[in-house]
Amino acid sequence: MACSNCNTSNCGCSGTYVVSQTCPPACSEVFNTACIVYTGVDLTCTDPVSGLTSTIISRNDYLDTALTALVNYLCARFNPATIPSSVVVSGDSFVVVDAVTVGYVTTYTVTLDPAGLPTASIVTGGANAVVTGDGSGGDPYVVNANESIVAVDAASALTLLVDPSTPGPYETTYTIGVDAALLPDTVLQTSFGHISITEIPNTPNAGDTTYTLEVDEVTVETSDDKLDVTLTSAGGVAPFERTFDVTVDDTIMAEFIMDTLNQAGPGLIGLQEGAGIGLLYDSVNHVMTISSTFTDPLKWLTLEDFAATSIDATTTTSTIVLSADASSGLTAVLGGDGNTATYTLENVDKGSDQLIFGTVAVLGQPDILAATNTDTLTFIEGANIGITTDAVAQSLTIINEIDHVYSDVIADSGGSLQAATTTSTLEILGGTGITTAGTAGPTNSISIENDANVYATIDGDAGTPTTATNLTDTLSIVGGTGCSTTISSDTVTVENTGVTSAVAGEGITLSGATGAVTITADVAKFIASSVAAPGAGNTIAVNHALAEEDVVVTVRETGAAGAGFYAGVDYSLIFTDGNNLVITDIGGGLGAGTLRISVMG
Repeated sequence: MACSNCNTSNCGCSGTYVVSQTCPPACSEVFNTACIVYTGVDLTCTDPVSGLTSTIISRNDYLDTALTALVNYLCARFNPATIPSSVVVSGDSFVVVDAVTVGYVTTYTVTLDPAGLPTASIVTGGANAVVTGDGSGGDPYVVNANESIVAVDAASALTLLVDPSTPGPYETTYTIGVDAALLPDTVLQTSFGHISITEIPNTPNAGDTTYTLEVDEVTVETSDDKLDVTLTSAGGVAPFERTFDVTVDDTIMAEFIMDTLNQAGPGLIGLQEGAGIGLLYDSVNHVMTISSTFTDPLKWLTLEDFAATSIDATTTTSTIVLSADASSGLTAVLGGDGNTATYTLENVDKGSDQLIFGTVAVLGQPDILAATNTDTLTFIEGANIGITTDAVAQSLTIINEIDHVYSDVIADSGGSLQAATTTSTLEILGGTGITTAGTAGPTNSISIENDANVYATIDGDAGTPTTATNLTDTLSIVGGTGCSTTISSDTVTVENTGVTSAVAGEGITLSGATGAVTITADVAKFIASSVAAPGAGNTIAVNHALAEEDVVVTVRETGAAGAGFYAGVDYSLIFTDGNNLVITDIGGGLGAGTLRISVMG
């Protein structure tokens, strides 16, 4: 022993006093034990049962502390009040118990009274006891207690504590814990702005950490019914891209163009009715019918006789009068109706002495000469000319089959398009962005359609909507920061070019630095579901095959809301090797249902 300061009087301690009476040995004075320090090595004591070593007195303890610790240690182990007491009582008449007590030790002597033995004895093992033998003289009963050894791998993150307050001597409590400092850390990191990582502690179980990775989703929408947007790839798998197909609805666009052409009025885009033109629009079928509003006049253009004397009509009401000189032996009879007028010339003075023509001549054509008085002159229909005969009335009718013609066709520009001949053809051709189609039938029609690729108004999520200023206006789709656009046929593809490379953080493995990147956590996992609870004292052998010695084991009830169990309280663990472990149910703590066991390492 030594005081705290040996270079001062009384070792630097105060409160000394002179002993008033002789003490063995005689002392002239004493020191306060709180001022005397023990400077030797730590004094320890090893429990022979548990094998645990406890420090009783530590180096630099004060003397009063050392004495108190020593007394408490001795009292805790030798105080009769804390030492388990045993009482041996005979339960049968053939068992005799004698007790001899010396101090605190009682010795019991158990003997058998052969006279009181039953004809047969049965020995069964109780809790934690095994009975061997059949009780015969050659094979007596032997009762042995089950022995359990609990150990943890020194290289693992598990800790093992023996509770010194265990009631004993046949019961020992072990506490198996996890040194969190030895567990591997898992950290998720990202260098991409469009990837967010959310850490959720204590999920799904206490002590667990769940990471939620989210990527900004791109959606293409249209507010114009003339455009269709189709999601062609929802992503979620390599190459993890969402793609859209933006196309023009040809039917709705065609209807829009025809509806636009139907607008009428100053300053509006559409077809305007010119002189003699009628427009009729079918808003249900989106068809424009162009027709003539002229009333065809009943008129003649030019009359000419065989002497090349001609007369032109000067008004639409000019009248043709055919007359016959009665002295010539001919009469002229007018017949027909308002649609077809017929003049019949009749020879009323028949005979060979009549003054008749024997030759029919056409200017520029060979003469037709009658071979006999009974020779026949045959009339043949020309283009758009019809000839009919009436045998009863002995008449021949020449009909103009061109029923409806225009005297002239005039456009907005280019001058008059008057037909050069009765067989001239008027062609209606489409200009830039215009097509024409003729339909023959009971009602002949020509459809004029605008084929120009135009748009009305384009709007977006932000900015000012833009409107086409003419039929050849161009809409440009330009990529912004980190985006590029590609046009192929009617498809516009918007591609993200902002992400150039990926860098793996701690505990993360990447499949590559660019392109389609797969992010994988460097953690192996084993899960066993719907495992039957073994019952109190029974075990479950788990072959996780992770080839890892540092693993984390979780045991909980099966189901999304299943309760968790605690190692050292509800079950104990023994790690056989890097691929196997054994779970032991402590007192039925794992319940009677099914379990979900997960191992991560």
